[in-house]
Amino acid sequence: MRQSMDLDERMGQSTDVDERIGQSMRVDERMGQSMGVDERMGQSMGVDERIGQSMGVDERMGQSMGVDERMGQYMGVDEWMGQSMGVDERMGQSMGVDERIGQSMRVDERMGQSMGVDERMGQSMGVDERIGQSMGVDERMGQSMDVDEKIGQSMGVNERGNLWMWMKGWGNLWVWMRGWGNS
Repeated sequence: MRQSMDLDERMGQSTDVDERIGQSMRVDERMGQSMGVDERMGQSMGVDERIGQSMGVDERMGQSMGVDERMGQYMGVDEWMGQSMGVDERMGQSMGVDERIGQSMRVDERMGQSMGVDERMGQSMGVDERIGQSMGVDERMGQSMDVDEKIGQSMGVNERGNLWMWMKGWGNLWVWMRGWGNS
C-alpha cells in the first residue's frame, strides 16, 4: 500500500483535516468517535502513522512540502486572511501552532533543532503538552474537549479573546520565554 500521501488524502481521498473518510467532522470525531489526533481508525499512532504507515509531515506524495502545499494548492490551516503562508507566518507574525518561543520555523525545527512534533523544547510530548505538561490535543487543562473548546469554551483557533490574553500572560515563565525567544 502506498505510504507517501498528502495529510488530507488518507484513504485515497483529498479532503480537509476534518473530512477524513469522506465525512465532515471535528478533528476528534473520526469514524464517528471522539478520539485524540493519534487515535484515527481506533488506533493509537503518531500524526504521520495513519493506517499503520509512518511518514514525515513533509513527505506527502514523496515530496517535501509545507502544510499548505497540498497537491500544489494552498489551503487548510494556513489560509487565514486568504493568504498562503506557513504555520508560523500568520499575518507576518509568529503565532498559532508554531508560535513556540516567538520564532517562525518548520514544525520540526523548534529551537533550531530537527525534532518530532512532540519533541518541543527537547521533550517528548503531545501537541498541547508545551511547557512541561503532558496532555492530549483535547485534554487542555485536564479536560477532554474539541480542538476549539479549550478551557471548556467553544471558540475558533484565532478567537481565544480574553482567554488567549490570559494564557499569553499566565506567568513569569511564559513572559520570560517569549522575551528570550524574541531577543
